[in-house]
Amino acid sequence: MPFAQWLDQVIEEATADAVALGCLNEVLHCRAIVANGTSADAQLAIYHRARDKGAEREEALMAVNEWLAEATLEGDDPEQKLQLRKTPYLGAAGAGVFDRPDGLARAAIPMLSGIGSL
Repeated sequence: MPFAQWLDQVIEEATADAVALGCLNEVLHCRAIVANGTSADAQLAIYHRARDKGAEREEALMAVNEWLAEATLEGDDPEQKLQLRKTPYLGAAGAGVFDRPDGLARAAIPMLSGIGSL
C-alpha cells in the first residue's frame, strides 16, 4: 500500500479524536508534508542547488537563510509553502538576493556556520 494511501486511512481513523483534541489541522497537515516535503527538504535543496551553481558555502547558507526569513516574514509556514524564489545561483528555484541592504541574510551567517559540512 502506498504511504499516502496508508496516511489517508490513519487520518480517517484519527479524525474524531483530532477534532475532540482541537488538532485536526495539524493532523491534516501530514498530507502536505507527504506531498511537498518538509522545510528541511527545501533548505537542503536550496543549499545544494546554490553549491551546484558555484556558490561558496557561506553564500549557499545565506540563500537558505533568505528563504527562511522571507517565508517567516510573509507569515507562511515554510513546510506548506515550498515555492522557491529566483536568485543568482538558483535560477527559477531559489530564495531572494544574497546581499540585502538591511543585512538580514549576512547577520545570520555566524549562527548558521555551525551547521557542519553540508
